[in-house]
Amino acid sequence: MLTSTTCGVRQGDSLACLHFNTALEIVIWDSGIQTRGTIFFKTVQILAYADDIDLMAHTIPGLNEAFLGLEKSARNMRLVINQEKTVYMHSGKDTTLHQDLAIGNYMFKRVDSCKYLGTLVNKMNNRSVEVIARLKMANRAYHGLQNHMKSRNISRNIKTLLCKTLIRLVLPYGAETWVLSNQDEHRLSIFERKILQRIYGPVTDGGRWRIRTNQELYQLYGENDIVKFCKLSRLRWAGHVICQDDYDLSRRVLLSE
Repeated sequence: MLTSTTCGVRQGDSLACLHFNTALEIVIWDSGIQTRGTIFFKTVQILAYADDIDLMAHTIPGLNEAFLGLEKSARNMRLVINQEKTVYMHSGKDTTLHQDLAIGNYMFKRVDSCKYLGTLVNKMNNRSVEVIARLKMANRAYHGLQNHMKSRNISRNIKTLLCKTLIRLVLPYGAETWVLSNQDEHRLSIFERKILQRIYGPVTDGGRWRIRTNQELYQLYGENDIVKFCKLSRLRWAGHVICQDDYDLSRRVLLSE
């Protein structure tokens, strides 16, 4: 049976995301912005995933032209750009571009960092900022489980499972692209060992209590430490990228000079 939709679909409907992505794909194609290639070889590039769109340009005029084309195409599809959720960031050491950005009737706030697809991006491409942000999120997850970690009614196996599924997966999100400094590795290791010390507690040695060594903790944990976990994630992602087609964006960025 064929039906027609005349008043849209409800939020959360299984067709809502499909309809929106279809409409947004048309908007991007009609905007006239080239979707192939990278910012290394052209003046403007667009990245889009669901409703998260990132416009990159070498110059302000190029950015203005790309945005106006995107805004016009969106208006034709009855879509509205949310000015409050859209920000402008200048990447590089030039400190003269400190003002907000005005394009047409829009005024976009200038920021030094913003989130794109859950990852914190900053103008100096400093990965330590993202590592610190992930540590804060993982720490919130840990504090939410404090009562479970302290409870004597919950076994160590259950606590370890909670750590692996609810804390450790939050911490290295996006670690495939991290370039860790020694200080970053130190921060990550201290945080993880703090949780493992809470789970496994001290041990008696010669009739005296002492805290467990790092080696003893990871023997009980049965997993690689968080730093090695991140490095293995990078190797796994590199293997995935190198197997992509020659025109794949991530592969071209990896092999670019």
